[in-house]
Amino acid sequence: LSLDPNERIVVFASGKDRANDSFRLTRDFHGVDDGTFLVDLDEGMYEVRVTMGDVNRVRDEMVISLQGEQVDVLTAKAGEFLVRTYMAEVSATSDGKLALHIVDGGGETGRAALNALTITPVGGGSPLRFDFGKADSPLEPGYRRVVAENVYSVDVSYGWQLPASGKISGQDRALTREAMHTNFKLSANG
Repeated sequence: LSLDPNERIVVFASGKDRANDSFRLTRDFHGVDDGTFLVDLDEGMYEVRVTMGDVNRVRDEMVISLQGEQVDVLTAKAGEFLVRTYMAEVSATSDGKLALHIVDGGGETGRAALNALTITPVGGGSPLRFDFGKADSPLEPGYRRVVAENVYSVDVSYGWQLPASGKISGQDRALTREAMHTNFKLSANG
């Protein structure tokens, strides 16, 4: 590269450690073949937002049910994270629990990937936020950590309820993601 005396090269570079920024919710997840995540709640209507995907693999045919009713079937490409919001009612009929049931419906991968869950009362109030991952994964501020071993109990008021054949595994993809992101801009005029 050669420049005339009045020409300049301007280089802009910025580093991003993807493991330490706002992507904490998508760097890790629970791999679920068939499981129900239960949360004790007051009776009422709730907005339920799920984040699902995997930075490295396609996650296809992820069947989502709330309160025993199928609400969606999702497919996320590798590196794609789907955020979906549904409505659910918690009542005496549901024993005061929200039940998010996730099943892998087949396809290319054998497990659905759940990254995060936010439950917000429709009538107002503070949301409950859950970050699904491993015990040593960074926790998103304002979220409760959920590890694969968190089995539902009345004492904790949330956790996984598994059928006999169900499996949950915590995954952290930070080690396989690019830790550095760089942008370059070249200009002859500065």
